[in-house]
Amino acid sequence: MPLIDHLIKRGASLDREWPPHGSARALARQLFEGNPQNEDFRRVVENCDAGKPADILAELDSKRQSPPPPESRALRAMQLAADDAARHGQSVVTTENMLIGLLRLMGGVFAEFFMATDTDMPRLREMIGARLLPDDDPLAGQELPADAGAAAALRVATAEADVRRRESVSPLYLIKGILSQEHEPGARLLAAVGMNRALVVDRLDPAL
Repeated sequence: MPLIDHLIKRGASLDREWPPHGSARALARQLFEGNPQNEDFRRVVENCDAGKPADILAELDSKRQSPPPPESRALRAMQLAADDAARHGQSVVTTENMLIGLLRLMGGVFAEFFMATDTDMPRLREMIGARLLPDDDPLAGQELPADAGAAAALRVATAEADVRRRESVSPLYLIKGILSQEHEPGARLLAAVGMNRALVVDRLDPAL
């Protein structure tokens, strides 16, 4: 921020094109639109005279559905969660099933996300590895409802995506929702394998 302020005061051009990023003014707006909660990005928009933040947010809100729908990967994760529940004879989907669904969907990507968060991934694989079936059809249990904890996690995920003005709810928001329900089986399972919740949140929030 100090460098940006200094360059603007020294007369740096805000409209010169810098392919492929466009002008500094356009980039400032793009950054703010991508993360409207970021106060630094808000200041950059104001300092670059790239539009009034309130007007930009109003324009964003006029173009998106609120609350946002789940994106295709999040829907698939929930189908895999229901499949896991059905295979275990459950009548409802829990946050633990949601966690399994995400692991089946994202595989190594999901595991990599939890690296450097004190999570004992070998221990987690030992506990649930047999449930990490391939992401293949046909799936069972798609008619199963979410239990109270899973429903609450989904509400948190949707609300988080909505407040950040996202067009859809991605799998990362499902992780946020699972972690929000600390006393439900999904978060308890992660805690049992040493997950440091504060470290996970530090890694998660910038990516939302």
